[in-house]
Amino acid sequence: LYDYNLDQSLSLPFDRYRLSNENRTGRGTSVSFDFGEDLSHHLLTCASSYEMSPMHIALACYYIFLFKLTNGQKDLCIGINTHGRYKD
Repeated sequence: LYDYNLDQSLSLPFDRYRLSNENRTGRGTSVSFDFGEDLSHHLLTCASSYEMSPMHIALACYYIFLFKLTNGQKDLCIGINTHGRYKD
C-alpha cells in the first residue's frame, strides 16, 4: 500500500455518507454468507477445475462485484486473513 491515499473513499451507492470529521478506526469486521448447496457445489467445481482455492474464486467474484458497483474503479484494496497458510 505504498503511496496509497488512505483518505480516498470508495464510491459506493449507499445511504450513509461519511462526516468530514469522522476518523477510521482500523478495526476489521466479518460477514458470513450462505450460498446454498447448488452454488457452493459450482464454486467448488470451478475452483477444482482451475486448481485454485474456493477462497480465491470467491475473492475474484467479490472484486468483480465491487468493480461493477463502483462503475469501473480499478484501485480497490481488499484485505483478507490467510492464517499463514500456503498451498504447495
